[in-house]
Amino acid sequence: MSIDYTPLPIVVRLDETLLLWFLSTYSLITSPSNSTTKSSLLIKERIYYEDKIAETKQAIHDRLMTLNEEYISKIKDVQQAEIDGVKELQKAYQDAEDARTKEITSAISIFDEFERKTDVFGSKLIENLRGQVDAMRDWATDLQMLASKGIDKGLLAELQALGPNAQAEISALNKLSTIQIVKCWY
Repeated sequence: MSIDYTPLPIVVRLDETLLLWFLSTYSLITSPSNSTTKSSLLIKERIYYEDKIAETKQAIHDRLMTLNEEYISKIKDVQQAEIDGVKELQKAYQDAEDARTKEITSAISIFDEFERKTDVFGSKLIENLRGQVDAMRDWATDLQMLASKGIDKGLLAELQALGPNAQAEISALNKLSTIQIVKCWY
C-alpha cells in the first residue's frame, strides 16, 4: 500500500482587517528595509516609555518634595508652639513668684516695730488652728450651699477670692432665700 502525500486544499476565509495586518507584517518582514523600520519603531517606542518613566519619576520627586516641605513646616509649628508654651509657663511662674514676694514683703513693714510674743503656749496654738479649720470648713460649706442656689459663677468666684475672712457675710447670704439672692444681682 502506498501513501499519498499530496496536500489537501484547505479553505480558510480571512477577515479583511486580518488580511491587511498579515500583509503589512509580512511585507515588513520580507522587505529589504525591514530591520531599519523595525529598529526605528523600537527606538520610538523606547523613547516614548523612557519619557513616561521620566515624567513619573518627576511627579514622584515633586510629591516627595511637597510632603517634605509640609512635614518641615508642621515640625516648625509644633516647635514654635512648644517655645510659646514654655515662655507662657515661665511668665506665669514669674508672676506667681512676684505676687508671693509682694505678699510676704507687705505682711511686715520694715519700719514697723517688731513685738516678740512671750506668752505663746502650745495649747493656745492648737486651739487657734482648730478654730481656723472650723472656719475653713464652714466657709467651704456655705460656698457650696450658695452654688447650689444657682448664684452667678462670677459672684461665687469673688466670694471665694475673699477667703474665710468673709465667712460671716457668706453665711448671711445663705440665710437669704434664692429669690432674694436673685433679686439682688439680677
